[in-house]
This record gives sequence, C-alpha cells and structure tokens, in this order.
Amino acid sequence: MVPNCYLIDLDGTIWIGERLIPGADRFVAWLTASKKRFRFITNNSSSSASAYVSKLRRLGIVCQEDAVFTSTEATLRYLRDKEIESVFPLGTPSFVDQLVNAGVTISDAANCVVVAFDKTLTYEKADHAFQLLQSGAEFIATHPDVLCPIEGGYSLDCGAILAMLESASGRKAKVLGKPNAEFVRLALEEMDASPSEAVIVGDRVYTDMRMGINSGIKTALVLSGETKKTDTLPFAVNYIVRDIGQLPQALESDSGAAPHQG
Repeated sequence: MVPNCYLIDLDGTIWIGERLIPGADRFVAWLTASKKRFRFITNNSSSSASAYVSKLRRLGIVCQEDAVFTSTEATLRYLRDKEIESVFPLGTPSFVDQLVNAGVTISDAANCVVVAFDKTLTYEKADHAFQLLQSGAEFIATHPDVLCPIEGGYSLDCGAILAMLESASGRKAKVLGKPNAEFVRLALEEMDASPSEAVIVGDRVYTDMRMGINSGIKTALVLSGETKKTDTLPFAVNYIVRDIGQLPQALESDSGAAPHQG
C-alpha cells in the first residue's frame, strides 16, 4: 500500500546547496497530483521555515507557507512546554531572531544552553556555554547532524559543536530534532496523520532513518546525500533509491517494500 503521508528531508534529499536534486520537483508534483499529505522536515536550524519555503519556490517547487517543519519549531515547543523563558543560544542570527520573536529572552546569565547550527561561533561563545553548563544549566540541542551537505562536499553542523561541549562538560544534551520520535509526532500532528500511514524520506541513516525506526513509520533512503550505495546500514529500511525522483515508481510497484539491509 502506497503511504498517504510523507515527511521529507531537505539537505541532501531535495537540494544540495543551491542545486535542486534531479527528480525532486517531479516527486513533489506526484505528491500533489496524488493528493498526498506532506511536510518538508529539516534539522537545519540556520533559517526560518518561511525562508525554506522561499528557497523551495526559488528552485521550482511550489508549496504552501506551512510546508516546512524545522528543528527550531520543535525546540520552541519544548521551551514552551518546559516554561523556559531565558536561554543562551549558539546559533545563527536567524535562529536567535526566531527565538526572540517567539518571546524567548536571550541572556548571558540564562539557566538553559541551546546549541544549534552556528556559523557565527566564536571561542568566547563556546566557552561561555561551557561555563553555564558547568554551573548546571539545562542542555538542549536542536539536532545531532555532524555534517551539512554542500556543493562539493560538507561543512560542519550542529553535531560537531555539540560533541565539543558534551566532551568538555561530561554531559549529554537533550536533542529535539531528528532522530527524536517526538519530532515525527509533532509533524504528523500538524497533518492530522497517524504513523501507520506515514513514511520518512531522507539521506541520513543516523537521523532520518533512525527516526523512522524510533517512530514506527516506513523508511525511504535516498543515495543523493550523505549515505552512499557502498555503506553498510546498521538496520533495515523499507526503500532504497538513487534519488527522490525514483521513489514514486518504487512505492507504486512496491518493489522496495521488503526491508533492505546495506
């Protein structure tokens, strides 16, 4: 049975840098024509959901304003649920602006450190976060991705910053984006969908596919990003395709329904 609901990664699955991955636009057109529900979900906290929607449209994918669900939104929900009003963030100016616009106070004396993808990271910022963690501040991370795919290779991502702080402090952060099953629950909640009708599509085994396993939803691995055909998978996934443009055929023929082990 072809799933009715799709959670679709962006970096490495829909695009790499400013280049649309071949077939991505056809896949979204297939979703729309088939009246499938979908959300683009991303761990990348460097930009707002509206900025990602604008990028999708710029690359030729027409979608609604609510089409993207980010790790930043998951982080904001967590902060609201825990009634955390003040944080010290490691993140891009866009990420910090999103926190402020949601009513979160940014403070050097906060009792909560939030680690995100931070292109503006300095030694002073990292060391101040460490000092707060040593004093017992809550420790949160938007996502665990170590690398971010870019044209021609990779750049350091949130997980690399997180590893430094976890190593120095001896503490583990609460990770709110993929592979946290709560991320799936929140995204499906927005679409009024259940896990039984959903599939996660992505290029990373340790975030995208792991989240599918953690959440009990089907998994579709694309080989257009971080994971390569020669990699050995630590667990079985439902579908493996070269790129997202091949996925409709695999789904409709059910040729990939039997779990694949790398």
